[in-house]
Parts: sequence; structure tokens; C-alpha cells
Amino acid sequence: MNFEKDLDKALKEYELSLVEHYQKLPNPKRRKAMKGKKNWYLGLAGIAAALVLLVFAQGILPGAKYAAAPQEESRDYMSGGYEGEVASAAEAPMEELKSDSGVSSDESNSGEKIIHTYNLRIETKDIKASLDQLEALVKKEGGFIENAQQSGKMVVGEEASAYYILRIPREKADVVESELEKLGQMLYFSKQQDNVTKSYKDTEARAALLKAKEDKLMELLEKAESLEDLIAVESMIMDLQFEREQLQAYLKDLDQQIELDTYYVDFIQVKVFTEKGFVQKVKDSFSEGLAGFWRFLENSLLFIVYNWTFLLLLGALALAVGFFVKAMRKKNKTGL
Repeated sequence: MNFEKDLDKALKEYELSLVEHYQKLPNPKRRKAMKGKKNWYLGLAGIAAALVLLVFAQGILPGAKYAAAPQEESRDYMSGGYEGEVASAAEAPMEELKSDSGVSSDESNSGEKIIHTYNLRIETKDIKASLDQLEALVKKEGGFIENAQQSGKMVVGEEASAYYILRIPREKADVVESELEKLGQMLYFSKQQDNVTKSYKDTEARAALLKAKEDKLMELLEKAESLEDLIAVESMIMDLQFEREQLQAYLKDLDQQIELDTYYVDFIQVKVFTEKGFVQKVKDSFSEGLAGFWRFLENSLLFIVYNWTFLLLLGALALAVGFFVKAMRKKNKTGL
């Protein structure tokens, strides 16, 4: 789709329609009476066109993909929301991943570094069976259980709960989300995307700079003529190495978070699933609609900031069209 050609064509058609409408007016008196009303209609039409253009442009201009980060998608299936406390994650080893695992093709191609986090709360009538299915799913999809906590009797009909922290490759997200919904009745689901591209690249650049300084000091170390100089240079090298190792550890941790999605899953065993009433459905719909509206405003503002140069040129073009239309009106009025 050639956006510039379509825009130019639409503007020309708009100019012609204004001229034709003006020429069809019966007399100057009628034109004068309609001037204010027509300008009011044109103003509303201009505002509507600007909104439509903004929504349309967010889908095709390069700044659109940056306007929504971080993003969060949540679905509150029941009243009360998600109130489960998040336990501290235990350290767990991670097997070496292949370079293409855990990252979607879109993110890999664009170079974006995005961390995905999920929060779920699930009701089940047989918590032991649900947990067995969960553990089998994690193993099948190449992930691991980072932390697991259980309380109560894992027997049907008894009060029991469980809390799991899972790490699963990014490429398995769609399959895992679908399978998790089968483990019981979903009370709450949220997905957050945290774009850490800038932090990642800044850290990489800092580590590279430290390595360059370290190499330079290594050259000076070979030229040291006294023991005092030798000790001073070695001390500086050790400081640089320590700082660089810290940065590399941070990058490694980010890589793990990017390649492996994190799932916080809370299970509750019940005898009867919680019913969702009409009033709660209305509340949920209102909340989701309001949240969507605020997300639209936020994304629109970020889009405008990112694409201000294009919008400035578009505004200049619209201003030029306005002057042209005004000149045509004066010309036609003089000719009558």
C-alpha cells in the first residue's frame, strides 16, 4: 500500500469537491449564510479525519511498534482480581539453549529484546491431577519448574492450594497458554511484555568499552618499567575486569529472561467452581473497555512523539491545502 499516493489522491479529491460545492451555490447571499455552518461541518470532518489517520498510521509507520512497550494484557475472569502473593524465585540451573529457541521470529528479526511474564490463577476440583498435567506440560515443552509450593491435602474435596513458577521457551507460548486453560477454571490471566532493548544495548556498549580499556592497559602493562607502575596498571585492569564481569552477568540474566518466559501459576482446589454473575460481567466489560481506551490514548501520544517529523510535514501539507482552497474561493467570488 502506497500511503503517500493515497493521501495525495484523497486531498485532491477533497479540493475538487469543495470547489464544485462552492460553484453550485445559487448566490452570494446564500454562500454567506452557509459559510459558518459549512466551516463547522468541515471542522468536525477534519477532526474525524485526523483521528482516523492517526489510527491508520499507527499500523504502518515505524514508530508504532515502540509505542506499546511495556504492554500488559489481563483478563479478570472472576470478581476480586488476582491477589495471590508472589513468592521469591529460587535459583535454578538452565541448560544451554540454541540460538533460535525461545524467541519469536518477529522479535528475532527486529532485534527487539522483550521479556514476557504471565500471571494466572486457576480453580480446580482435583489439584493433584492438575499439577501432574502441569509438570508433564513443562517437561514436554522444554521448560523447567523454578519454584513450587504446596499447602493443604492434595486430595479431592479437601482444601488445598499450590503456587508454581515456571520457565518455558518463548516459542512455546501459544501452546502453553492453550494447555494451561485446560487445567481448570481460569480466574485470572495477565501477560506483560517488557521491552529491555535499550538497557541491553547500553550494557553491551559499556562492556565493549571496558574491554577496549582493558586491552589498552594490557599493552601498557608490557611497557611498565618499575614495580610501582606494574602494580598500578594491574590494579586498574582488575577493576575493569570486575566491572565487565558484572555487566556480562547482567546480560546473561537478561538473555535467560528473554529466551524463557516466566509463568506465575496459582492453583486453588474447590468443590464447586465459582460462578460469575451478570453484574460482575458488566463490571469486567466496563473495566476492560476503559483500560483499552487509556491504552489507546497512551499509544497515540507515544506515536505522535515518535513520528513528530512526519506529522509536522503532514500538517504543513494540510495548511497549504487550506490556503489553496481559500485562494480558490476568492478567485470564484471575484469572477461572479
